[in-house]
Amino acid sequence: ALPVVVHHPRDGAAPDDPILVPDGGPGVSNFHSALPDGQGFADATGRDTIYWAQRGTPDASPSLACPHLETTIYLGNFQRADPYEQERDRYGAGLDQCRARLVADGVDLDAYDTVQNALDAVALRRALGLEQWNLFGLSYGSRLSLELLRVDPAAVRSVVLDSVYPPGSGGPSFVVDATARGIDALVAGCESDEACASRYPDFGSTLERTIAQWDADPVEVAVPFDDGTTETF
Repeated sequence: ALPVVVHHPRDGAAPDDPILVPDGGPGVSNFHSALPDGQGFADATGRDTIYWAQRGTPDASPSLACPHLETTIYLGNFQRADPYEQERDRYGAGLDQCRARLVADGVDLDAYDTVQNALDAVALRRALGLEQWNLFGLSYGSRLSLELLRVDPAAVRSVVLDSVYPPGSGGPSFVVDATARGIDALVAGCESDEACASRYPDFGSTLERTIAQWDADPVEVAVPFDDGTTETF
C-alpha cells in the first residue's frame, strides 16, 4: 500500500500538469511533510502538488524501516568517541540484523530499487489520468527523477534536480569524497574572498587543528528532545 496526497492551490484552478515530489533519502518519506508543507508548495507554484509514500518508506506497507538501527546504533555512535572503523562496523552489523529480519518476514528486497519506484510513479500517473507532469527531485528524488526521464520521457514536461544524487554514486566512499570536496571548496572560497580572508586568514589550517583537537578531546553537548528528555552527544 502506497498512500498518496494531492494538494490543490487555493487561489484558483490549476493547470493540467501538476508537480510530483519524489522522496529523498533514499528512504525518507515526504508523506508526513506533505501534510503541513504541501499546501504551501501548491499555493506558491499554482499547480497541484502530488506526494506519495514510496515503497519501503515508513508510511508505506510494508515498511523497510529499522528503528533499532536509527534510535540505538546511529545515535549511539554520536554518544561515543570510538574510532571510525568501530562505529562503521557497528552500523554495518545493525544493517545485517535489519536485513535478516526483513527477509525472515518474507519481504522480497529485490522489489525495492529505483527502477521499481519509477514504475510505481508511472502507474500513479496513469491512475490519476495525467498525460504530463513536472518533477521536483531533491537528493535521492533527483535520481528517481532521472529514472523517470528514462522510462517515461514523454510524460515529463519539466524537471528540477536539486542536490543531485546521480546514478552510480553512493556508499561511504562517495560520502567521504563529497565531504572532502565540500571542505576544500569552502576553504578555497574563503581564501579568495577578501572579507573572509581578512577575518579568517588561517582558515584551512585552523579547521584542521580544530578537527584534530576534537578527535583527541571530543566536545560534549546536551541535546533536548521533543519528549522532554535530554541526551548527551
